[in-house]
Amino acid sequence: MDLDELDQLDPVEAVDLSTEERPFGIVVYGATGYTGCLMTEHLDALLSQPGATPMKWAIAGRDLTKLRRIARRCKTKPEVMQVKEPVQVSSMAGQARCVVAAAGPYSVCGEDVIMQCVNQVTHYIDVSGEVVWIHSMIQKYHEKAKERGVMIVHCAGAVCAPDELICYLLVKKLGPLKQFREYFLQFGAMSGGTFNTSIASMAMMTREALQIQNDPFALGGDRDCGLREVDQDCIQADPDPLFPGIFLMPAYNSIPGSRIVRRSCKLFEDLPSEGVAYGKGFSVTIRDCHLNKKAAEAKVAESAPVPSVEAAKATADAMRIMQDRGEQPRPGEGPPPETREIYSTEVYGVAEAESGEWAHVHYSSGEAYEVTAMACIAGAMVLVEELSLVKPKERGGIITPAFAFHGSTWIDRMTQTSFACKGGSSKIIVEVKDGKPEPGEILQAVKERNKKSLAGMGRVMGGELKNWTEPALTM
Repeated sequence: MDLDELDQLDPVEAVDLSTEERPFGIVVYGATGYTGCLMTEHLDALLSQPGATPMKWAIAGRDLTKLRRIARRCKTKPEVMQVKEPVQVSSMAGQARCVVAAAGPYSVCGEDVIMQCVNQVTHYIDVSGEVVWIHSMIQKYHEKAKERGVMIVHCAGAVCAPDELICYLLVKKLGPLKQFREYFLQFGAMSGGTFNTSIASMAMMTREALQIQNDPFALGGDRDCGLREVDQDCIQADPDPLFPGIFLMPAYNSIPGSRIVRRSCKLFEDLPSEGVAYGKGFSVTIRDCHLNKKAAEAKVAESAPVPSVEAAKATADAMRIMQDRGEQPRPGEGPPPETREIYSTEVYGVAEAESGEWAHVHYSSGEAYEVTAMACIAGAMVLVEELSLVKPKERGGIITPAFAFHGSTWIDRMTQTSFACKGGSSKIIVEVKDGKPEPGEILQAVKERNKKSLAGMGRVMGGELKNWTEPALTM
């Protein structure tokens, strides 16, 4: 879409369309996909709890048969909306207070939804981690969404939500920061949708897109001091400067997570009346880590930023071959419930304030796609039920979870219940503590993650657990 196509947007309405009565509070778009199914399952469970505030909601997507099958299995019986054509996207946006966008790759099928949500003053939330696409959405729609008081919230899933809430909580505790360092330890698997998004990102790479992807400040937040070494992405297995014995390597969320946190910094700076300042010299470092330097070097070689357009295209071709051979999941597939039980995430966020004071957050959760459903649906509920707290007229635009949900119950909603209210290890636990972690605490966490990964992969490779299946709601 060219910038000239913004003329398709209707003139700003004199009335506040975001508060008008609409048939549905939330519409989950892409509900038949793996992540969309988990979102649907979680929202249905929340709305069916005793004392829950009633809400009419709907699920939307292309496959009407699958949608009806999913709806029949939900306790709260959502409506079904088939959405295949642009006119149907428009109709969907006009009937919802908030659209939860789970259909991807967003770079392929996400823009029309955003355009219609801005056009019809419908709040929007997604779980994208596609930096180049988000950069494009900012350029095209931020000012119009801001003018209309529409909250377009990107990256509210497991890729960035933990980074956002951890850094935000540390800023709230310490005030302006010198540095935020995150040690991200995860054991998990990829869904077919995520794998397809990676293929699309590589296949669509251009020289301009590569520059955006590799720009630490592609989504904003650059500092007056200019680009520093600490701002750069991970390209070598350096020893950690705070915790001896740890070697740093890229985390799967290093690039999107750092960009989104920096955008939160910028958005709060642009609205100083909110009283949240990340710091004039604020820096962000998000890394996975290993105790063995050679293992860290291998991960750097595997996960380092793509060096060229040609390398990106070759990567996309290789990934397609892997998927065709059945070595990777197809769209709609992902880890089944019994396999998700062995997956987990542990994060240490460590911050130094401008005052010299230190604090840290210890975050732990279950499987990443369950976290994605919990974080995104919590955000959607806030956008429907807490507009007076999130103030879309002041904070509208193409925004981040931390900025969008400042002053709301987003974090409380995420952490107060487990995935689909089932109990067990899928609950998100967040602890804010004074000072740095105890010596050896992160080292021990790395050891435990590695041990758990080896044991879990043994069960998968041995055939005890399946790598991926279709979600239960669609079968």
